[in-house]
Amino acid sequence: MLQVKGMSFMLALEDGNFPLNYQGKSELSGQEVYSFTLEEKEIDASVILRKENGVQIGTVAVHLKNQPFRENYNLVEQAPIQLTIAFDDLPKQMCAVYQHRDWWSRPAFISSYEEIPERTQSLYLQGEKSYGYILPMVGEKTKTYLAKGTRSELTFTMTAYTGGLHQVEDLCFLLSEGEDLYEIIERVFKKACQLKRIPTKADRRFPEMFEYFGWCSWDAFYTDISEKKVLKKVQELKEKKIPVRWILLDDGWLSVKNQCLTDFRPDPIKFPKEFKNMTKTIKEETDIRWIGVWHALGGYWGGIAPESAFAQELKENLYETKNGKLIPHYEPEKGFGFWRRWYSYLRDQGIDFVKVDGQSALKNYYKNNEEIAKVAAGTHTALEGAVSMLMNGNIINCMGMAMENILNRPNSCISRNSDDFVPNEEKGFREHMLQNTYNALYHDQVYVCDWDMYWTKHPDALS
Repeated sequence: MLQVKGMSFMLALEDGNFPLNYQGKSELSGQEVYSFTLEEKEIDASVILRKENGVQIGTVAVHLKNQPFRENYNLVEQAPIQLTIAFDDLPKQMCAVYQHRDWWSRPAFISSYEEIPERTQSLYLQGEKSYGYILPMVGEKTKTYLAKGTRSELTFTMTAYTGGLHQVEDLCFLLSEGEDLYEIIERVFKKACQLKRIPTKADRRFPEMFEYFGWCSWDAFYTDISEKKVLKKVQELKEKKIPVRWILLDDGWLSVKNQCLTDFRPDPIKFPKEFKNMTKTIKEETDIRWIGVWHALGGYWGGIAPESAFAQELKENLYETKNGKLIPHYEPEKGFGFWRRWYSYLRDQGIDFVKVDGQSALKNYYKNNEEIAKVAAGTHTALEGAVSMLMNGNIINCMGMAMENILNRPNSCISRNSDDFVPNEEKGFREHMLQNTYNALYHDQVYVCDWDMYWTKHPDALS
């Protein structure tokens, strides 16, 4: 079902779209090399296939002419590389898991390559006698999606979310075929993690606190949180003998202005004494052992307030985008300095863990600034370095289901597996279960999946 019969190659350049001419297939050191050219533009491209441990690895190389001082036509920002492959047999049915939002994925049940949704990042196939699994990969610069193909051909698109590139040599996809779908998914992800030099779930440390029951402030207070409300709530939990051992202070505690972070310290009106006295009281007077806080990967949704005093103080640790956003720097050494300063303060205030949201917004922050795969790798290295040093590795990753996030976290164990559970959304539980079930087929290979909060007295729970 997944033996390659043929392929074609298309490039989107700044002066138009150009199909490349197929030059033939050669074999070198156990690899199959499919070569393409466009002589009038002096473009060479190749697709290299090799097999390791039952997994087919597809790598793409593109080289454009790069003149010393004359104008060059480089790759465009959005989906500049399109690879179309015909396989030996068509599947009976498929499940395509695609990014319906930048940070979440959900399944689509299809029977033709023509029905594959845009931004598909995981494809399960059922043939007459076997199952198949295809994982679009993340490389050093680019990431790959599956996109709408033809009746008999599968289409891969590669993008860095920034234009101007003239040379790409990156992983494009992994695929495998066999009698057991679960086994081949595991096989593919073992190889993916090996290639990306990250651990699978089995080799990630599960934080001790999550062995216990916890409480999050979101559905209780939304953003209207305060020290007084938190202390009242933990006293209520104690009186009702609810065995909570950790709590999470969700959105609403931070110092923000115009959707940007203005200070490491909490909102002085809501938490006039910062956190230290509150966390000390909670840990001494209740059975709660761990207290965590929420924040966005950009600091807050819109990044760091440029006019704030601490933005000036930490300017070497921040990246300014072309559209004026300030965000923690993606270069590991610079970004680590930002997270170390913040988490040192939080630890001194009695905070034991963090939930980091908005992770797949990296492409939106850095679009037309830097290559997405490079940005994601550096950002997660910086963040998790500080988490390991100052929070004992205790982190919940959230809004981070884009593959550039999944395949670039070096240590952390827990990642949200679906869109939010929205209590007031009619039939929301059905969608919630659908996403969690099918996302977990691939996501669970690398992380312990977080299914979000759920109401035990919700109508869907009682029906």
